[in-house]
Amino acid sequence: MVSTMAVAVALLGAVMGSFLNVVIHRLPIGELPWKPPHSYCPGCRRRIPAMDNIPLISFFLLGGRCRSCRAPISWRYPIVEFVMMLVALATLWRFGLTQDPRSWISFAMFFVFAGTLLAIAAIDFETYLIPDALSLGLMVFMAILAPFNPLLRTPSWTGAYLASLLGILAGSALYWLFAAIGKKIYKEEAMGGGDIKLAGAIGACLGPGHLFGVIVLSSALGLLYALPLLLSGRLKRRDPIPYGPFLSAAAIIILWWSRYLPDFLRLPFLVR
Repeated sequence: MVSTMAVAVALLGAVMGSFLNVVIHRLPIGELPWKPPHSYCPGCRRRIPAMDNIPLISFFLLGGRCRSCRAPISWRYPIVEFVMMLVALATLWRFGLTQDPRSWISFAMFFVFAGTLLAIAAIDFETYLIPDALSLGLMVFMAILAPFNPLLRTPSWTGAYLASLLGILAGSALYWLFAAIGKKIYKEEAMGGGDIKLAGAIGACLGPGHLFGVIVLSSALGLLYALPLLLSGRLKRRDPIPYGPFLSAAAIIILWWSRYLPDFLRLPFLVR
């Protein structure tokens, strides 16, 4: 039987997905998510009324087109809203909500973490850019709330802050090293600075113990994406591939299923 809590969390996820669509559209073009303070059609720039802005439902009621100019609405909008709804439910399943206020803080923290990674993945996939506002903002957010992070193996606030800081330094340093080695081998940029900052933000949440798992999983996901395209000729060897979506996906997988990962994907003395 579906609980009232699950329904409420699913609705929260869909609403968050609607907001993330605003972020995904506006940040790459230099606009703030809250300015203008209303949603508008990217085609005709007309304000979208509330009845046409209901997550998931409005897209299908409108037939996937703007009511004013009939321009097609990207499928990215309902997909992000649906995925964020699943993200919210998966986060509830993984961490739960109890009468302990810490559980609510932890849920909110991981909900924001996964949602920000979803926005980063979508922006990077579409534009090959990762906005500093998202990666650095997420890094600071996760570091500040480190004492409420059950993934960091420490009983003290000081230890939690230290683990988060080590995660930031380790994640950034590792991917800076990968970028330097790639540039040395290929004689061109092999990894952008946005990926390095994103790795630091992921380290702030997962801590240093899970970073090896992030490296392995993100590389495997990237290979699964690129290999069929390379074999079919739709992707050339030197064509750029956005790495942010695979980093984000790997981090979310570990966030939810870290307890079930084999030991070789983590450093047991650093993680729970």
